[in-house]
Amino acid sequence: MGNVLKIENLRKSFGGHTVINDISLSVKRGSLIGIIGPNGAGKSTLLNCILGMLRADRGNIYFNNENITHLKIY
Repeated sequence: MGNVLKIENLRKSFGGHTVINDISLSVKRGSLIGIIGPNGAGKSTLLNCILGMLRADRGNIYFNNENITHLKIY
């Protein structure tokens, strides 16, 4: 089974504050994962970048081997 989601070196900042920095992960098809961390750790920011609600400053997001990093939310 291949990766359904792959994230490479994702970074997102707001102003001078870096919220997520150099995040990389792969999710294999059929797997179940969770993202955990304390308040302010960047969980929602990461999900919003994956969904296209926020644009990452750097890095790439692949869904089914297609680069979706700069696609609009719709």
